[in-house]
Amino acid sequence: MKYLLYIAIFFSLLACTSEPEPITYGKDYCQFCKMTIMEPQFAGELITKKGKVFKFDDVSCMVKYVNLENLPETEYAFILINDYNHKDFVNVSEAHFVHDDNIKSPMGGQTIAFKEKLSANNIPAQIGKDYEELNWAEIKAML
Repeated sequence: MKYLLYIAIFFSLLACTSEPEPITYGKDYCQFCKMTIMEPQFAGELITKKGKVFKFDDVSCMVKYVNLENLPETEYAFILINDYNHKDFVNVSEAHFVHDDNIKSPMGGQTIAFKEKLSANNIPAQIGKDYEELNWAEIKAML
């Protein structure tokens, strides 16, 4: 009986890890709009300090969720957005964002993020030369 208790505690602790979780595209759904997450270059993820994972199909959904929940960002272990070119997670505080009417994102957020500083080499062709680089605080205020 004692071993069963230890096993139960062990698995409970495993379930509460505060680590990013891979998004299963075509299967996982957006926490905010409930649509299936299909496009990796726009996806994001919030992980609470308690280990709860919330996935999003567009940065606008993530921003709306964060604003609706009205929790301080210190309550999250991670706030992540996918790099547009490499489709891997980057912390929003380190991301370089571009918001442009020519960006066609799943929920109309018209915003993409990059891990590296923006340059002509990593900006998609549909975005004009007069793009503006934004940070997470500016994106939150805009969307």
